[in-house]
Order: sequence, then C-alpha cells, then structure tokens
Amino acid sequence: MDLTVAIVTKDRTNDLSKLLTSLVGQLSRNKEVRLMVVDNSPTNSGGAVYQQFQDKFFKSEYLVEQREGAVFARNAALRKCQTEFIAFIDDDCVVEKKWLKEVLRININPKDKVVFWQGISQLANKDSAWAEAQCRQAAFSYQECQSNPGLLQFHMDTKNLILHALTLKQENIYFDERYGFLKSCGFEDVDLGMQLYNKGYRGMLLTSLVVSHREPTSGIEVFRKYFNRGQISVVGEQKWLYRQLFKHYWSVFGDWRLVFRSLRRRTWEQRVFWCSELMGLFYYCGYCYEQAVHRHREAMVKRAILVD
Repeated sequence: MDLTVAIVTKDRTNDLSKLLTSLVGQLSRNKEVRLMVVDNSPTNSGGAVYQQFQDKFFKSEYLVEQREGAVFARNAALRKCQTEFIAFIDDDCVVEKKWLKEVLRININPKDKVVFWQGISQLANKDSAWAEAQCRQAAFSYQECQSNPGLLQFHMDTKNLILHALTLKQENIYFDERYGFLKSCGFEDVDLGMQLYNKGYRGMLLTSLVVSHREPTSGIEVFRKYFNRGQISVVGEQKWLYRQLFKHYWSVFGDWRLVFRSLRRRTWEQRVFWCSELMGLFYYCGYCYEQAVHRHREAMVKRAILVD
C-alpha cells in the first residue's frame, strides 16, 4: 500500500514523542509507508523531536507550515503527499499496536466510490467527567454512523482518518482554509466530508482502526473548545445552508445552582451527563456570539454603502 502517515503538530513535543514511539515499531519495517511531520509552530518546536526519530523510520520527511492553523498544515501535507493514500493522525494521539495492519487491509474499488476511511478514538484519560462526556459524544457519533452510513461525512475527524489522496487531487478537493481563522479549532474535516459527498463519493467507518486520545479535563479548556466550535459552525452553516444548532440546551438549564451542585455531589453518571449538557451550551454560546459578529459586520457594510 502506497501510504503517507501525516502528523500535524504544534507545541506539543511530549505528545508528539509518544505518538512517534507508538508508530516506530509499525512503520520502520514497511518500505511502502512514509512518515510526514508538519510543524505548525512559530518556533518549529517539533523539529527537535523529529530528529530524534528520523533514523528509526525507513522513509520520513519534516515540513514547516508558517501560516498558523491546522487547516493550512493539513493542506500542506496533502499537496506534498506523493503517495496514493494519506493518513492523518493528531499529535496528541497514540496508535494501537495493530493500527497499520488494519490500514493495510484497505482496498479501493472505483465502482464503490469509497475514498475515505474513518477510524475511531478511545479515551486515554478516564479520570475526568469532562473527558468522559466528550468520549461518550464521540461514541454516540460512531453508533449513529454504523446505523446510518450516509451520515459519516458529518462526523469526519482527522484524529484518525485515511484519504485516497489521488482522488482528492484529481477532483481538486482540499480542506477549506476559511475555517482557519480560529487557528486552534476548525470545521474543516467535516467540510471536506461534505465536499466529497457532493461529488458523489462516500466513506467507510472502520471500528478496528483505533487510536487513543486525551481529551481536555478542565471546564475552561472544554468551554474554549466548544465555544470555538460554535463559532466555526456559523461559517459552515453559511456555506452549506444547513442548520446545526443545539437550541434544546436552553431548556435544560432552569436552575444554574442545581446544575453546579449536581457536578459536585451527585453520581459519576450524572456528572458526566451535566458536563455533556454544558458542552452543548458552550457550543450554542459560541454560535450566537459569531452570529452577532456577522450581523454587526453586515450592518457596518450596509451603513458604509448608504454613506457613499
């Protein structure tokens, strides 16, 4: 299998080292698999880690993407890739022992028009209700895709994703760089899935393709993550003209004191539940904020036209 394993990294040297360690035993013996590390840090912090592992891989290369934002780094990897397939893994993941073996089982049939294969992630840190809530959200997405494969493009995730790079380049399909305005959190993977879906292509969920992933464990980190996702979804909504709101979360919060009291005193299951609900509220707040920003910009443009 002609494959490039691409890792986008930014200022997470310890995590990158753990990921490369998990890949060494699998990639070092395979002459057809190339490793690509794309450093998106202004200080090129991933370069030192890459040099420590460079000789342990049969084929490898290191790139620097100056434009800050994961979407730019992923496009740099896709454009530089010279193999038929490209696999994206986040730098804070660790691959399971049989990960490459499962990837090499992938076969492409032009008649099926399957051009992406979505792996799954399992939670590496199970000591936090916040992390557990995010993990359960991902598990629900996998179950939804298994029962309805047509929804897979809405759940595309670059944590563990295999793409048929030749098809994407032939169709001139890349990650939409308009989602790079927040730098840290994007909608570009889901957007890529929708681009492929609109071209008549589809994907396949591979539950045997597993990586371990650490989720944020503090309320502040989770707030930032889901607030940003809410902001980003506004761009996707305007592009694709579909609504992705969680308006029902407003009805959940009748008494804020009860919510926070339950996080402290109730059972683990209830704490995870309330964390899930708060995640939805954070998302919705981000969405409303970005909508207000867009309306303000439109009003300013109209006012400038009237003045002219």
